[in-house]
Amino acid sequence: MRLKKDQKSSLFFLLFAGAMLVSSVQASVGTFSSPGSGLLPFLVASLLAFFSLVNFILPILGKGRARERAAFSSSEINWRNLLLTLILLFAFPFVLKPLGFGLTMLGFMLFMAKVVGARKWTVAILFSVITTLVSYLLFVHWLKFFVDKGILGIY
Repeated sequence: MRLKKDQKSSLFFLLFAGAMLVSSVQASVGTFSSPGSGLLPFLVASLLAFFSLVNFILPILGKGRARERAAFSSSEINWRNLLLTLILLFAFPFVLKPLGFGLTMLGFMLFMAKVVGARKWTVAILFSVITTLVSYLLFVHWLKFFVDKGILGIY
């Protein structure tokens, strides 16, 4: 049996997940009520192993259905959007302190939705507002991260 490229990478990640599982068990997994230092790596490795196994088995079950094609081609890459995204990711931490978390996140997500994602204005605004609110609730309220308020005095 000849392995496809996806199966080869799945096999690699399955072996990597196995090593992670062994290492996390040695680091004491604990329980959910009293987690050890190995619990999170154990859960992540379990998910990685599961998805790698599924990705390894699926081509065997669907024998001969679809031909394998390249994952991506350099001619398919939108270099303008890639460059804009990298510039914005680089600028994000520099504008975070002066503008604050909320405005920076809102601007970043609006830019990503409108310019890179090419969405309509209503969809882009709705997406960026919801994403900003969810990330604010996650990081500030639930995880208790300290975030800068910025020049307007809001998060």
